[in-house]
Amino acid sequence: MSKTGETPASVRYEITDNNGQLSGNAFDLEPGRNQYIKTGTLTGTRTGTSAQWSTTAGDAITGTLSGTTFTGTLVVTDNTYDQALTAQLSLQLSSCVPESDVAFCSRLGAACGQFLGTDNCGVRRVVASCGTCSGGALACNQNQCPPPECAGTTSGTCTAESGCAWVTGCCGGLCLAPGETCPITCPPPEG
Repeated sequence: MSKTGETPASVRYEITDNNGQLSGNAFDLEPGRNQYIKTGTLTGTRTGTSAQWSTTAGDAITGTLSGTTFTGTLVVTDNTYDQALTAQLSLQLSSCVPESDVAFCSRLGAACGQFLGTDNCGVRRVVASCGTCSGGALACNQNQCPPPECAGTTSGTCTAESGCAWVTGCCGGLCLAPGETCPITCPPPEG
């Protein structure tokens, strides 16, 4: 969908149909980074081949299912527009069930912070938070929580006084306690 003079937008919906009651998540494609950003949740209904749902962002979708295709209308009420924008919508059903945010973070080895990666369905997406560091651990460093025993998070503050060592090759650099090793899988760099 697009508005004259603006970049076209793409949407993605992850929908669960429980006996005609629809629920799930809504995503918009961020063109500059080619990744889907979660914009909210959705709820709706399906009766036979007719379906309708709305998102917490205020968008409304109505249409018809035919085989693996949904064809309908999307009304965007995003306040960046002077008025509502109506667009024709065609969605393809995918048999892939997207993993949860928790499973996504775990599979890709991200323990904390915002994380960008490719989900199990091959879609680039951003998770707002894979968790926070606790138990005395310091700030999240490249989606990893430094061990609580380490006093610093930079090569300059990770000193021998605390018994910790800065390991440059560990996810780009982590402060580790004696006996600690780099995570098995470092998260991919953003970008």
